[in-house]
Amino acid sequence: MVSLMNREWIPFVVLFLTAGVVVGYASSYGEISRLESEISTLTTEFNNLNVAHEQLEDDYNNLNSTHNELKANCTLLQSEVLTLTTNYGNLNATYSTLLGNYSSLNSTHHELQEDYTQLEDVYELLNGSYTSLNSSYSELQMDYEEAIERIADLEQIVEYEVYDLLDEEYYQSVKDDMENASETILVAMYSMIYDPGDLDDWANDLIRELVNAKDRGVNVTVIIENRTYFGYMNDNLEAYQYLSENNVTVQLDNEDDTDHMKLVIIDDNIVYVGSHNWSESGLYYNHETSVKIVSEGIARIFTAYFETI
Repeated sequence: MVSLMNREWIPFVVLFLTAGVVVGYASSYGEISRLESEISTLTTEFNNLNVAHEQLEDDYNNLNSTHNELKANCTLLQSEVLTLTTNYGNLNATYSTLLGNYSSLNSTHHELQEDYTQLEDVYELLNGSYTSLNSSYSELQMDYEEAIERIADLEQIVEYEVYDLLDEEYYQSVKDDMENASETILVAMYSMIYDPGDLDDWANDLIRELVNAKDRGVNVTVIIENRTYFGYMNDNLEAYQYLSENNVTVQLDNEDDTDHMKLVIIDDNIVYVGSHNWSESGLYYNHETSVKIVSEGIARIFTAYFETI
């Protein structure tokens, strides 16, 4: 590398060698020619070496430039590596923090899982209780609705009018209400005596009014006692015969027990109940007492009882 860097000495060296060769071989022309040939060869080689030197020098300069660039890049890479190292440290710290958080969350997850399992068991118990309570609720709802209906019935029963009818007051009151009846008349009577030959017998008036009501479209039903514990009520047969002939729905009660009621229900709203029989003595001569009750609720109760006779 030193000889190449100082190529200005090369000609002198070559001349010195050549001179030495000429002096040493002057005696021989052939030797001189050989030397000249060698000099020419050496010169050619020198020139080639000089060209190679220049090429090597260019390569050196290129390599030096590349070296400088690589050095600069290395410095830049060192800076980037330092930055990456710092970032790695930060990321590693963040990772450690996240790992700690994960461990904490994982522990919390296991606790929540256990709580969830316990809650599932509680849910099953509560669901069973709910099903049972829902069934009980449905039953209570039905009972409540029935109670509401019963309360409505009782409210109607409470909203009533009551009139005391003493002795002769009964006849005119029941007669007026039957004359005004528009839908139904129900009569259950222990003694109903029809005496068509007696023009002043109030019982005849009431019995005939049943036929009048039937003729104007009122639904009339009559039950008359026929056989009691003490024997047959033959006096009721005339009334039964008269009503039957006039197409009134009437029946004689022939059961062994005694139907002793004196009951009249008009238009599902008015109830007469008491001691008045439909006979001349019961309506005029005897001391009797009955009540008139104006109430749909009470009328329903007595109608239900009437249907069991």
